Formats: sequence, structure tokens, C-alpha cells
Amino acid sequence: MSSHRFLLNYSRLTFLCSLLCGVLVFSIQPAQASERVALVIGNADYSFAPLTSPINDARDMTRALQSLGFEVIHKENASQQTMEEAILAFTQKLGKDTVGLFYYSGHGAQHKEENYLIPTSVTRLSVSDVKYKSVAAGYVLAEMEGAANTTNIIILDACRNNPFKSGFKSMQKGLARMGNIDGSLIAYATSPGEVANDGRGRNSPYTKYLLKYIHQQGLPIEQMFKQVRLAVKRETNGVQTPWEFSSLTRDFYFAGKTPIREQNRSCTLKFGDSLYQGQCQNGIPHGYGKMKYSDGQFYKGDFSNGLRHGRGTHYFPDGFKMSGFWVNGILTYQRK
Repeated sequence: MSSHRFLLNYSRLTFLCSLLCGVLVFSIQPAQASERVALVIGNADYSFAPLTSPINDARDMTRALQSLGFEVIHKENASQQTMEEAILAFTQKLGKDTVGLFYYSGHGAQHKEENYLIPTSVTRLSVSDVKYKSVAAGYVLAEMEGAANTTNIIILDACRNNPFKSGFKSMQKGLARMGNIDGSLIAYATSPGEVANDGRGRNSPYTKYLLKYIHQQGLPIEQMFKQVRLAVKRETNGVQTPWEFSSLTRDFYFAGKTPIREQNRSCTLKFGDSLYQGQCQNGIPHGYGKMKYSDGQFYKGDFSNGLRHGRGTHYFPDGFKMSGFWVNGILTYQRK
């Protein structure tokens, strides 16, 4: 191997390690105005109708929420007991000035207008098993209401490819609309009474676009879900329409209120042998710009507080590139 090729490979390996380990060049973390706590559950290993994407959905949502300042409780293929214990641990962390978020990916069903989240411990798909061995979504909402926190967000990527046979006449298709509590937003992967797509890729269509838009600065939560809805409708040719019901009384932005492209002061900065040209704030990269490194690598895209943050592409001298959505210096969603 030539010394030139060795250096390129070594540089690429070093860069990839920095992404995985979170070793960042400029370490300035924005302070959160309030506490953020989330419970993320992904159930896929059902004996009656296995699913393909919920585990990936839950893991990717956990990483995304952690990068946005959430403390996350994460559970996979959870039993009824595990789900109920996790809900209790989650709601005990809520309180005044706290944003609470519950995300569920897996099978769900409604019976007499009550929604149920189905644990993987349910081995026989019957009305009694769903009613008495599952977790009522209303229980989650009630526990969050009892915590008296300021903002509640419930995201249900459930009702995947309805597993119920035609004989279960009392089991309605899809999920029912849930009653809201003040200061809450309840988001469904599809409209009430309809079935959501499990998808053929790494994620379900709904979670795929949640992961894309949740990192976009300047989007209020209502507008973020609107972007998700439009994208899912396009991908599914109008078959699946995500839905939300909101009684939020405060503005909420997952990734911050001000789009970083609005910072328009241009500057040239030097960091050792690296050169930055683009928008800046308080003497650090902030906005759109280009960072050139001494070994021939360069990054072109959005920065925030000195870190790659937003849309951007990192280029290597041999033509290899990593392009997608960055959060605090880490690539979290890669464009295909």
C-alpha cells in the first residue's frame, strides 16, 4: 500500500471513529431551557405476526432524541410487565418544566374505542389477550398527566399491517382517537381507524421521516409533523396519512428555534492548519460554511456553535463522501 493511500485510509478511519465515539473538534453544547425525558419502546418479535422495523425505529429514535438533549429510557421486545415498569420509571422523572415524550413502535389495536399497545409477551392473538395482557395507551397518557409536566408528546407508530383476522369483529382496524390533556400532542403514524405500513427498509415510512425532520432547526413541533405527513403521503402514494391532535400551550422546537442559515455574518477563521470560510458568530463557525483540513478533507454545509449541525457533506481526497443530517458533529441520518 502506498503511503498516500495509507494516509487516506487512516484519515478516514480517524474521522469515522470521531463520529462513533463523539470526539468533536469544538465542544460547545447549547443549554436546554427545560428538562427533556423520553421513553422509547420497540416491539417486533411477536410469535403471531413478527415485524421488521420497530427495533431499528426505536434504536434510531433513541439516538436522535439523545442528540437533542433527551434523557432516554429504551426498551426492546418488552413484556407487559417491562412496559408498565418502564412507564412508571419514565413518569417518575417528569415534573414542572419538563418535556415528556413517549414513543412506541410495534403492534397496536383498538377495542371499543380503547387503544392497546401489544407487548411481545402476548402469544395468542385474541380479544381477551389484547384487553388484559397489553398496555392501554390511555394509561400512559394518564400517568403523564399525573406528573403535571409542561409538555407531553406521545408518538404511536403502531397498527402495523393489521394482524387480526376477519373473525375478530370487535377489534376495530387501526387506533382510535385519544382524549387530549392540556399541554399535550398525540401523533399517530396514520389516520384514526387505518393501518400503518411497516416498510421495506431500515425504518417504517413514518419513523424514517421523523428522523429526517426532527433535527431541522426553526421548525415548531406542529410544522415538523406536517413535513412528516407530507413526506409519508408522497412515499405511500396517499395510502398512509399521519395524524396529530394537539392541545399544546407552549411553543416547542426539537432542534432549536432559529434556523442556523439566518446567521449571515461572513468570516474566515483558522484553527491550526484548518481553514473555515462562511458564516460565523462570536468567532466560531455558525451557519453555512466550508471547513478545509490540512490532509485534503473538507466539510461543506451547516454549522452550529462550531460543530457540524444540519445538512452537510464531508468529502475525502479519494472521492469518498458522507452526506446527510448532522447533530452536534455526528452524522445521524445519511442521504441515499
